[in-house]
Amino acid sequence: KRKLCYYKTFPAGGRTVMKDGEFVSNALDYESFQLGQINLIVANCGSGKSTAVYKTIPEKLNTNVGRILVLIDTVAGKDTFIRDEVAQPFGDFPIKPTIMTYAAFGSKIKKAEIRLKDWDMIVCDEIHNMIVPVRIARNKLQKQFPEALPWEINDMLKMTNYNYIAIEMVSEIARKGEKWVFGLTATPRNLQRIAEFEGLINEVKFSQALRAYEIISSFDYTDIETILRAAIPDDRKRVFFFSTVKELKKYKEVLLEAGRQAEAIWSTNHEENMNAHQLSTRAYLLEEHKLPDDVQDLLFNSAYETAITIKDKGVKEMYIHTGNEDTRTQSRNRLRQDLEVVGYYDRNKAKDKQKDERQKQVGLIEEWKIPEKYLRVNLDKEAREQLIQEIGYPKKWTTLKKWLDNNGYIVKEIR
Repeated sequence: KRKLCYYKTFPAGGRTVMKDGEFVSNALDYESFQLGQINLIVANCGSGKSTAVYKTIPEKLNTNVGRILVLIDTVAGKDTFIRDEVAQPFGDFPIKPTIMTYAAFGSKIKKAEIRLKDWDMIVCDEIHNMIVPVRIARNKLQKQFPEALPWEINDMLKMTNYNYIAIEMVSEIARKGEKWVFGLTATPRNLQRIAEFEGLINEVKFSQALRAYEIISSFDYTDIETILRAAIPDDRKRVFFFSTVKELKKYKEVLLEAGRQAEAIWSTNHEENMNAHQLSTRAYLLEEHKLPDDVQDLLFNSAYETAITIKDKGVKEMYIHTGNEDTRTQSRNRLRQDLEVVGYYDRNKAKDKQKDERQKQVGLIEEWKIPEKYLRVNLDKEAREQLIQEIGYPKKWTTLKKWLDNNGYIVKEIR
């Protein structure tokens, strides 16, 4: 384990976070805003990005909040803002910012169901995820049409992928310089993959360090099942992130076998539907922002990587089962609170450990000492079997002989 300091400096943009730092609204350098650019605000969850965008920035720019259009990556994220009465759905009389997903925006643009003149400010929340469905669709098209040129793939995306349409429209709006455009993220690296945004990103400066939640201690792990099966008090809750539905189902069963009350949630659009208890857990989580009383351990995947907010004092630990740095950051940000322990899956160490285990099984790592009585003597079949049993070697003589040859022993066959 290692103690994490409360102070961290990021190389890009000079962004700094501290446990007792300022909120975004108080730290923003408003003079650094630019029309004709996507003004990128990079800050962790809990630092006040939403307050800045929905309240402070409109006041500074003298913009009517009813003329703000917010685009977000997931339906769950959109529903959370509407449920918390921060924003309103498209079509309602505009007294608050209107919110919709990137895909819905692209769909309405293609079908001419939205008038851009109704908006003075465009906000792209979790802007780093805007490209994800496009990348998946592009890879599929490239496999389907291996001879197609890049511009031909783009033309196909314009016809079939709503997120791609949204990206093109946001970049067009920004370049015209007639409306304010903002992007929000805690993990900006994906923006480098959006060619349409090239030359458009203006990372907003901060005059002071931003606030951030505290992690008392963190550590890297390789064996998640040891953690899952550990005996812990019933009143101590935990949250786990896994990448796939297969992992969610597998490790939920491990927790149930260990006597824990566990539940796993994934996308409502997934081909495998969730059961009634999963859906009620999801609804309670989105509504109350805490785990239900009958759930000690919550497991979720990337469907909620940017879409849920948890404020539950009973949750003391979080385990993030991925090596992807952006996903680690986004997953940790789902808990708007300090945490005692955060564990991160170390994929490289896990691979090395698995390799060592496999090598032990085939006898490539020196684990067995050959007793003196078996050296410099003839070993018939019975003696060889006795040797294998005595040293606890897991394989047969043929494999042990390879190990002996690789570890300085000389084995002579006598015919």
